[in-house]
Amino acid sequence: MSGRLTSRPLTKVAYRSHINIGENSDDSTMWLDLQPWLPLLTISLTITLCFLAGIALGLRYKVWILVPAVTLAMIFAMIIGVARADHFWSIVLAMVVLGTAVQFGYLAGIEIRAAVGSVIPLPHAQVAQRHAP
Repeated sequence: MSGRLTSRPLTKVAYRSHINIGENSDDSTMWLDLQPWLPLLTISLTITLCFLAGIALGLRYKVWILVPAVTLAMIFAMIIGVARADHFWSIVLAMVVLGTAVQFGYLAGIEIRAAVGSVIPLPHAQVAQRHAP
């Protein structure tokens, strides 16, 4: 070697957006196309995470925690939408859906807290009962 870098020809890699199920691709009767489902899976996972975060907030905090939580969820949706170069109304819809998911999660968290609190007395409720006149 004379110290010179030699370049190898680039090899092309075949990319398919579907997975064949069967012996080979000729007799395959069933295939799963993954690419159109990815945005749906992404938004549904994000909605689920926002809902679970709302439940966690509803179990512990008062209603004023929703202001920063919904704001952060909407900012998150806007950043993701701009990064993916989505249409304006698609970004607005994602912001509304994620903000609503946090709020519904908060409502579910309050319901869970009320249901558990009626069966199992919570520690702060016991302290309040001791200090009551």
